[in-house]
Amino acid sequence: SSLRRWRILSLAAPSSGLQVMLDQREYPFSLKVESPLSHRDIMAFMKDHYAGTEFDMTQGVLAGPYSSPFRVNGGPKPMGAVPRGIFSFVTAYSTITQTGPSKSVLWYAPDAPATSVYF
Repeated sequence: SSLRRWRILSLAAPSSGLQVMLDQREYPFSLKVESPLSHRDIMAFMKDHYAGTEFDMTQGVLAGPYSSPFRVNGGPKPMGAVPRGIFSFVTAYSTITQTGPSKSVLWYAPDAPATSVYF
């Protein structure tokens, strides 16, 4: 969704001042990152729930129980759907591939990125 794309781009280049747009085709194809990204940065991106933004999934009536970012996804078709975070609590696993000239590494998390560890 456009909200998830906005968040990833704004995390990679915070000073870009990128605004949320409804049509994700309006976002730039890419942005120059402000500093090199490590595998730990990408892991943090995967766990993000819009903390500190107006879309923070732990705040307001759309937050999960006890201010948890885990809330029910979707909604009735005529009403539309509630946007979800970068992660989803129903994710079975996630992977991050790190490549380089000397070696490649696959980081694996056996559950949703927000509640799992990568090894």
